[in-house]
Amino acid sequence: MLRRTEPGLRVDIRGLLPRITAPTLVVGFADDAMIPFAGSRDPRAAIPGSRLVESPGQGHMDWFADPNEPAFLTRAFLDGTTAPAA
Repeated sequence: MLRRTEPGLRVDIRGLLPRITAPTLVVGFADDAMIPFAGSRDPRAAIPGSRLVESPGQGHMDWFADPNEPAFLTRAFLDGTTAPAA
């Protein structure tokens, strides 16, 4: 586990986020114990024009077992339709 998380503790890309120009969807998982939903607000604020949505009832890796909700949110974003914003 440390081998997977340690690089994330050393590498800081926050300064690069304002340079993103592509339409960007930030998905926060409501029940994520590793990265609480509030942690999704920082990248959303740093990426110009990005959109933040919440995936309710999902934790950090729940989407792996049931990708329906994140897929719905992503498809709505790509189609330009409105998904509930956080």
